[in-house]
Amino acid sequence: VNMMKNQFGIEFSPALVCHAILCADDTLLVEVDETHLQKFMTCVMQLDIIYELQLNWDKIECMPIQYECHLPDLLGNAIKQKAVLKYLGANIASSGIVTSELAQKIGLAEHDFKTLTQVWNLVNVSPLFKFQVYIACIVQKLLYGLDGAVLSKTDMKKFNAFHVRFVRRILRISHVFISRVSNKFVLQEMGALPLSQALQERQLIFFCIIYR
Repeated sequence: VNMMKNQFGIEFSPALVCHAILCADDTLLVEVDETHLQKFMTCVMQLDIIYELQLNWDKIECMPIQYECHLPDLLGNAIKQKAVLKYLGANIASSGIVTSELAQKIGLAEHDFKTLTQVWNLVNVSPLFKFQVYIACIVQKLLYGLDGAVLSKTDMKKFNAFHVRFVRRILRISHVFISRVSNKFVLQEMGALPLSQALQERQLIFFCIIYR
């Protein structure tokens, strides 16, 4: 912050939630001013020199959001722009749509569920304990990072369908067309909420923390 102020004359507003640059293996810079963003990059490069590090320009990408941006590298070449970036294992889209990210997370959750097949098949373990394992190992991982995401109605339906499908497997209840047992009853058996509702509760807690 001091470097940005002293060398580049950029004053930070005290109303900002965060105005510090943290250099690590992956660095994300967010700005509303193209000139300021270029100065941010210069600041990072100067700090890298102190610690004998350097930017990998082949991996640097730019994602403008409702804005035309032309950022050059050290040689003056334009930094490649993308509509979707992968950051810390998550897909970030300029449109704010998380459909592809959600599909990826559901796919990983299905793989994790299959990995724990031996647990679900145990006869001497109660369905309640299996459900607790499912929540701890599958659902929590699935919901991670979605606290600030905006899901469409279609995404919500996929979310809830995934949840009910695997709760049915834990309870050994066939599909509704075969068993004639409703999804509502299946969730009530475990005292569970639709996954979309559980996510909304997490999001409320998240936004309350930000508001404070």
